[in-house]
Formats: sequence, structure tokens, C-alpha cells
Amino acid sequence: MALPNTPKKMEGGDSPRRHGHSSKEGNGLAKSGTSPSGTSESDDGGWWGRVQHKHRPIVSPPLVYNDPSRRADQHADQRASVDTKDTPGSSTRRKRKLPSHRRRVTFGTTRKRAAVEDEVPSDSAGACSAANSNGERKAEEEEQQPQGDWGSRVPLEVLQVIFAEATRTVGAVPTLVRLSFVCRLWRDAAFSPHLWRSVDLGDHTKESRRTEKKLMWLLENRLTHARDLSLAGWNRVMKPACLSAVCAGCPELRSLSVARCRHVTASLLLLVVRQAPRLRALDLSAVEPRGTVSAPTLRQLADVMGSRLTELTLAHNLLTGLPQMVAVLAESCPRLEVLDLSNMVVSSSAAASLPVEKLMLGCRRLRVLCWTNTAIRLGPEPEDEEPAPGFPSLEELSVAVLKDTGSGGVDNADLWRLLCSSARLRLLDVRGCTAVTADGLLRLPADNLQHLFLSRSGATAGSQTLYALLERWRHSLLELDLAGGGHQPTVDAALRELAAPCSERWPPPPLRRLDLCGAAGSLPAVQLVVAACPQLRELDLTSCRALPRGLKRLYRGDEVATLRDGEPRRRGGPYR
Repeated sequence: MALPNTPKKMEGGDSPRRHGHSSKEGNGLAKSGTSPSGTSESDDGGWWGRVQHKHRPIVSPPLVYNDPSRRADQHADQRASVDTKDTPGSSTRRKRKLPSHRRRVTFGTTRKRAAVEDEVPSDSAGACSAANSNGERKAEEEEQQPQGDWGSRVPLEVLQVIFAEATRTVGAVPTLVRLSFVCRLWRDAAFSPHLWRSVDLGDHTKESRRTEKKLMWLLENRLTHARDLSLAGWNRVMKPACLSAVCAGCPELRSLSVARCRHVTASLLLLVVRQAPRLRALDLSAVEPRGTVSAPTLRQLADVMGSRLTELTLAHNLLTGLPQMVAVLAESCPRLEVLDLSNMVVSSSAAASLPVEKLMLGCRRLRVLCWTNTAIRLGPEPEDEEPAPGFPSLEELSVAVLKDTGSGGVDNADLWRLLCSSARLRLLDVRGCTAVTADGLLRLPADNLQHLFLSRSGATAGSQTLYALLERWRHSLLELDLAGGGHQPTVDAALRELAAPCSERWPPPPLRRLDLCGAAGSLPAVQLVVAACPQLRELDLTSCRALPRGLKRLYRGDEVATLRDGEPRRRGGPYR
């Protein structure tokens, strides 16, 4: 059987120059039918095969069919044409190789696989190809096998309960949006309007999508049951028409944030508080123009809201008339629970005076008080009046000084004035307050403090009673910050007290986060704390001067176990 693509013999009229031979040789070869070496054309792989291999462009490639059955027949014919001298009864089998260009086109695979098929005898090549095809078909079936359908069999009501628990602390965005991509059932459950209670559109929305059109679509389809809504950074919707639509589309609105928004005026705020009868929390952080947050504006808001106002955030604004603002809150907002005055810029060179006694008498329910990085000092104590009752409901106090504000922060006397009756205190932040010592902290009535931040304060600067603080609160501390403690004996004594042996009276400390960045604690003391605190999930040892160099880093999650289970190791081996 002749090769499928053997070209026709040249006749006398043809021009053989394009084949690389003279016309004389070409005419002679065409008549005699022999090659220059005298080999007959009928020999397997004869002269025309060599001409075909040398002059590839003149040969048309064989047809390759897309139909698998026709392709298999074509392969069989080509193998049979190659092995024409191999008979079924012969004892020796000759291995034939096709030219490289035909091997690639015929088999349609890589060179490596074509070479393997060429080395296989013709009778076993079919079996190997069948085995390969079966293996590939089995792998494809395994890949296409459907996954478990447990997600589609969960009742819709159960999914909604699960999603409600998942969004209770983190909010609806972006959690519900991501869950809606799983399947149609999850999409229907995630887009239930009653799950969209707390929605933060400020940090999870692109700037290009913060438009009036997008807000109107959300109000119609998602925010009908919203209670806590954040429009931080939505400058293009700070219009009376848009905010009126927000109040009408969210009848259950209780908290609204317009932080980092421009064109926020007093009239716009009054429009919102009048049309939202259930609104009780306002976030006016970093609004523009900067003079929006002032005593007259606060007076107008307090007159409209009255006792409804429970949370007020005025951070990152220009602070003017602090005594007048506190007087307004004390007179008109008896239910105020959260007051945030952090990072405010004082208009005068001197620190702003805070009449804390008026705030104590007028806002007895205050739970959170914060003026971090704000130059505020407590006003003078009244002489003829009785001592102030303090804040009996206060749970969080942050008076940290993390930058140069012109004020050294509070001292022991100021801290006692603020916390003399705060037995429910859970968080205390006195970072940077150099006048606060460990002895002053020991006087506080709080017995179950959970979060204590003492970095760069007077309590960690060589105080010999720092260990007494941890002895008092080791049973309740969840987060402890001792960063910057420069006196190694003091820090080591405090850490050893924190890692004291457990007993029936004192269970293992529930500490979860420990910050020793820049502290002078030694390696044995750190190892004792890690071994004694099984719930420790974050440990910051950055820039600890008394520790080996490879150990100075932040440990999170399972990385803490490398310090707890054995000798700490670095990437290159054990520490020496």
C-alpha cells in the first residue's frame, strides 16, 4: 500500500529545479523511476520519502478528522502503511519511525508522547491507547462528579438564622454579599431584608459607586429594615433630598454615620434628626466644613433629639467651646452612653478644660468616654459643692497620649476623679500618661479589668509595684500592653507574677493578647508566660532588647505554640 501523501512522479514537462536537481537528472529519474543511488522507488522509505522530508513545504499534510472514530481509522491505516513488510507470522518485528513532521500531525500530541507511541509495537499500541483513553475518561468523570448538595437541602429559615448570627458582629456588608455567590438558595437567604440590620457602606463600597442612583436602589431593595447605617465618605448624597429618602426608606433607623463627608451643615443634620424619630446615635467624625461641630449646632440637635441621644462621636474635628458643649450635653442628654472626643484639634494653644463634674451629674449612664490624642485637661474641682459621684456605669476610659499634643495626659489625681466609683470598668487606656503610676492604678475600684494599656506610662517606667497590678487582675485580663517597659527587673517580675502557678482559687490566666514591643523582658520570663496562658493567641516581641535576634517578631495563632511546646527555633536552627 502506498504512502497516503506520496507526490506524483514528475513528467518530462515539469520543472524539477524547485526540487533541488538539474533538469537532466530530473528527466532521467522520471523515466527510469530510480533514485540517484540506484534504489528503487518501491523500497520502504525510498527516495520520495526523503524528498518529502527534505522539502516539506511542497507536501500537503494528511487530513486530521475531528471525529474520534474516523481519526482512529486513519491512525490504523497509517500504521499499516508504515509496517508493510511486517507480517503476523514473522518472528522479528521492525520498529518504524515516521518523519517528525508527520508524527506530530498524525498523532496530534507532544513529541514525547509521539515518540513513545512510535516505540510501541503496532499490535500493542492500540491496547496502550485504549488504556490511556480509559484513564483520561475516568479522571474526567471524577472531576465532573457533582459535589455534595447539603447546602441546597438546608431549609431557608435555618439559613437565615445562621446568616443572622454571622452578621451580628461584622455587619451585613460584605458578609451577605459573599454568601450570595454560593447558590440560588443562599442568594435568596442572604438578600432577605430583615438580615440587613447593620450596614456599613462606607468602607466596603468603591468611590465610583457612591452615587445617588446606587443609594436609591439600596433603599428600595436592601435597606428597608436597616437600623445601623454608615454613609461614611458618600459626599455626593449629602443633599436634603437624598437624606430625606434615607429617613423615609429606613423607618427603623437608630444609628447614622456621615463621617468623612463634605457639605454637612447644621440644617442638614436638623433635617435628619427630625425625620428619623428613632435615631439615637450620630457619628460626625471628620465632617466638613470644620466648624460644623460647635456648641450652637450641638444645642440645636439636643433641643430636637432631647433624651433620645445615646451615642455621639465628634472625633477628628475642630474643638471649640468644650465647656459650652459639655454643658449642653449635661442639660439635654441624660441618656448619653458614648462620648468620643478623640483626635480633635484644639483651637487655642492651651489644653481645653473639661468640666467633668457637670458631665458626671448630667450623664449618669455614660459607659464609654474617650479623648485619645486630644489636649484636654480636667477643670478645677468645685470648692463649695460635695464631691462628684463619678461615673458608676463607666466601662471604657481612654485618655491615651500617643503623639505630641502639648499635654502630658492625666495624673493619679485626675484618674481618681474620673474612676472613683467605676466598679464596672473593663477597659483602661493610659498610654503615654507619664504621671500615672502603678500605685495610682491600685486605688481604682475596678476588680475585673479586661483590657489594660500601659505602654510608655509611668506604671512601666521602673515601678516596683507593677507586679501587684497583674496579681490583682490576672484572673480577668484578656489584653495587656506593656510595650516600652525599659526596666528589665520590673518587667520580669510582672511577667513571673502573671505566670504564677495555678491553683483551685486562681485558674490559668485567660490572657489572649500580650504586647511587649520594645520591652526589656527576658526570654525565661516570656517562656513562663507563654506556658502559663493556654489561650494566648497573639504575642508581640518586636524590638525586645533582652531577647535573641531571631525571636523578635509578632506571633499570631498557631505560631505561639512554637514557643509553648518547646525551645523556640529560628529558620536556621535552635537558638544559642
